[in-house]
Amino acid sequence: MVATNGGSDYFYVPGHDQATVARLVRFLQQRQEYGAVFVDSRYLATGLRPAIQGVLPMSMVNLESATRQDNGQPDVVVSFSWDSAQAIQGVPGIEFESFAGQRGMHGSFSPADVHNTLIAKGPAFQSGLRVAIPSGNVDVAPTVAYLLGQSLPRADGRILNEALVAPASARTPTVAASVMHPASAASGLRFETLTDLTGRTRDNTLTGGSYTINLNVKDLSVDGKTYRYFDSAQAVRQ
Repeated sequence: MVATNGGSDYFYVPGHDQATVARLVRFLQQRQEYGAVFVDSRYLATGLRPAIQGVLPMSMVNLESATRQDNGQPDVVVSFSWDSAQAIQGVPGIEFESFAGQRGMHGSFSPADVHNTLIAKGPAFQSGLRVAIPSGNVDVAPTVAYLLGQSLPRADGRILNEALVAPASARTPTVAASVMHPASAASGLRFETLTDLTGRTRDNTLTGGSYTINLNVKDLSVDGKTYRYFDSAQAVRQ
């Protein structure tokens, strides 16, 4: 079953058959309109079952939980391929998408999609301030709780102290960017051209048959804690 989400698709495999998931992943890796592939970590377990190559676990981008299917978690999540530099009518960022056939879409793992804007206004926030350090949706609840005189000690996010008139902490965060990769690349692939949907036409410009992923993250450290923010993810085919 496929749930279309614009710039990314969610795949659900009834029965969670390892061989079916492996064939699905290989298909996605060979089709160049698809980008970075993430799978449920149960399919990456070592031992009797061989790990699926060239992919990363969904847990690395906070898309996985222990309850899995009980909360609607897919088996495979894949972003469509994107180009954050290409512009349409002066607006940078293009991507493939799954269902609408539009010139614009959202939901891919492109920085043009991931790098959104949070705007806050009110007496608790500094006026006219622009903050460029990483933040995310998970930071909103702890920040609002703090402003209401409450706390969320088990929250994944942090208080956005850098934006507040009276912050909970005045310490300056440090940010370190890094790139993560699968343990091993997928190999022996036959990449197919984008213009032939049947998959019969091979792309002869890519002869190495390998697929891997560049996962870009930023780690923000402050007050003895480190928070990881997803930056972008892109497939690398050779």
